[in-house]
Amino acid sequence: MIKVSPCSKGTCNIYIDEGDYENARRVARRAAELGNPTMMLYTALDHHEKGEFTEAFTWFTKGAELGQPECIAELADYYYHFYEQPALRAAIPYNPIKATELYQQAAT
Repeated sequence: MIKVSPCSKGTCNIYIDEGDYENARRVARRAAELGNPTMMLYTALDHHEKGEFTEAFTWFTKGAELGQPECIAELADYYYHFYEQPALRAAIPYNPIKATELYQQAAT
């Protein structure tokens, strides 16, 4: 049986393979800053997991503006669900109409 390396599929990240998550984050962030929409998604998800929701919102927005579908869907979630958290209401407004538009855009 031939084992296919993740690198042959274009998903290789030596830092993740080695468990060096700080460098993986650094490289993803740099690629996001250089305009890579997939790395914008990963950077946003990383901030979300850390509870840094305003920073995640910023990166989801940037990725969505470049047409990254997962960023669009995540941004829709932020517009629809974050009104439930009072501390985030000022930074991330509740906007179900915008959320619906984004959900429809992500589905196409």
